[in-house]
Amino acid sequence: MVRDFFEDYVRSSEHLMNLTIEITSICNLKCSHCYVDDRHASSRFEYLDIGIIKKVVNEALDLQAVTITITGGEPLMHPDFLEIVSYIKDKGFDNG
Repeated sequence: MVRDFFEDYVRSSEHLMNLTIEITSICNLKCSHCYVDDRHASSRFEYLDIGIIKKVVNEALDLQAVTITITGGEPLMHPDFLEIVSYIKDKGFDNG
């Protein structure tokens, strides 16, 4: 029943269901399964500016997004991580 409702909502919705934001390319681990490694070092952006992140979150709100997922590298390495999570929560999003 819930699944049917969700599938119908997704098919009929013009809303953004999920936004994934890669807030950093920095990682302090070297997981063998991860796509973030030294091969991509020249294209690293290090940290996405918090102003840009807030702008994207606001645009997601306008698009009636349901959830925002924060990813990276290692998101906890972003110097403004707690402020980012707080901002997303204050806007009413679920985040994963």
